[in-house]
This record gives sequence, structure tokens and C-alpha cells, in this order.
Amino acid sequence: AKLIARIKKCNFSNQKFDEVRLAIHGRALFSCAQAKICVAEIKNEKEQMDASILLYPKVTDVQKFSDVVSPISS
Repeated sequence: AKLIARIKKCNFSNQKFDEVRLAIHGRALFSCAQAKICVAEIKNEKEQMDASILLYPKVTDVQKFSDVVSPISS
């Protein structure tokens, strides 16, 4: 929830991606629903994919990870 709030405060896509990149270095874990929200906040498609790749090891319900990446190219 804190990460999502920080991402929403950022004005630019690259800043939002940087927030995700910083978050993965901690102990935080994410559900696919949370990861999907984080990725959706990033508007640049390449950075969305990069953020998905970064978040994947921190996701607790990887069986649902397609929910995170499927909206990227739609």
C-alpha cells in the first residue's frame, strides 16, 4: 500500500519505475493484485514490462502473474 501511494505521487513514468526498483531491494512481498496496480500506474510500456520482471521474484501468488503482464500490450 505504501509503494502504491508513492508511485501515485510521482508525475513521470520513469519516477514511478524508480519507486518499484527501490522497493524490490527491501523485504516487501506483493500479491499479484498489488503488483498489477503498481505496473498499471507506469505509462511507458517498456518500463511496465521491466517493472513486472523486477516484481516477479517478490510476488507471493505467482500462479496469477499473468494478471500482471496481460494488460501491458493490450
